[in-house]
Amino acid sequence: MLFQISNPESGRVSHCGVSEFTAEEGSAHVLSWMMENLQLKESDEVRIKSVRLERGSYVKLQPHSVEFFASIRNLKDALEGSLNHSFFCVTTGDTILISHWGKEFYLNVVETRPGPAVSLVDTDCEVEFDTPLDYKEPQPKEKKKAKKLKKLAAAEDKKAGVEQGKFVAFSGSARRLSGGGGGVHQKEDSGVKVTDGGKMEKKEGKAESSGAKKEPCKPFTGRKYTLMD
Repeated sequence: MLFQISNPESGRVSHCGVSEFTAEEGSAHVLSWMMENLQLKESDEVRIKSVRLERGSYVKLQPHSVEFFASIRNLKDALEGSLNHSFFCVTTGDTILISHWGKEFYLNVVETRPGPAVSLVDTDCEVEFDTPLDYKEPQPKEKKKAKKLKKLAAAEDKKAGVEQGKFVAFSGSARRLSGGGGGVHQKEDSGVKVTDGGKMEKKEGKAESSGAKKEPCKPFTGRKYTLMD
């Protein structure tokens, strides 16, 4: 026997079966979680009428806590035991309570097929789970990686700033040694150059003697030798 139970004040409607016929005439004992669904208080008026519901083929449930999946290893067996033995029917929009090994879990009934309320008596029903209400999306690996790279870059910048001003070898201006004419030629930006005659001249053309006059170098002016095998 299945019944539709409703709260005339709030307009909330649900469906249920009968556990036992022991209540006094004109009254009904309703489970606490069903009273929450119907927004009922103790001694409120309810309307009950007999209905016939189609057998359910699909039910989608949403746990309130991720602990539901961590605590129940075999969901199929647990649901078959809880739904088939504790529930005669379910209604879309209701919140049901399942007990498993001393723990209680609330689940929202998100969807039922083939109708908004279905019977679970002698039926093979497919059950699907939605994301738990308290589930939090984990931080993406890309964000963690970018954050780590940002820290490394900041550390490198700080290290480079501290090392500024240190001695760096071979950082002076360049010089070139040349054998042509027997003299040493400095770069033009030095402002002075040495001529073949042993004199130093400034760029402006003003000459300044560097000492005694020296004879220019004459290569290959010594004795001649013959190389023989």
